[in-house]
Amino acid sequence: MKIIQKISFLLLIALLFGAVSIDAKKKRRKLPDSAYLKAAKIEIISGDTKRYKTAIALLDSLFMYYGPHSEGLNLMAQIHVDYIEKSSTTAEKRPHVLKMTAYFDSLNMACNNKELKKKYRKNYKKLVEKGDSTKVKFWQEFYNAGIEQLDLVREMSEELEDDLDSASIE
Repeated sequence: MKIIQKISFLLLIALLFGAVSIDAKKKRRKLPDSAYLKAAKIEIISGDTKRYKTAIALLDSLFMYYGPHSEGLNLMAQIHVDYIEKSSTTAEKRPHVLKMTAYFDSLNMACNNKELKKKYRKNYKKLVEKGDSTKVKFWQEFYNAGIEQLDLVREMSEELEDDLDSASIE
């Protein structure tokens, strides 16, 4: 009798593990590329930077399953544009500018790659133009901020030259 109980118990465990592994395979199933894009757009449109992390995860999944995708690369760059606009100091903006530039450069490369499916390069000319104009805008902004900093350093150095007292110079 104990042998029958042991066999039935082992069968029950085997069935349970089989059901769990089938369920796990269903959870890892990839979605259509449009699902990732639409869900990411919803998160981005919210304007809440806390929800951008979900959008980034969705777009990372899109890239993992489908490779370079022009619209996905543009959305990822736009997330960093929003981060730049919501940051106050130049130091806070810098890492997002680097990431934004990398995604726009990747967009350029993906759009010029004829080996990618046409579906993944849809509307690439408009996206590339928009990305290039965005890079120029932020290049100008950072250039102007650098000029302002240089002017401030010059003013401070002129003030220091006028001071004769060593304590005021320190």
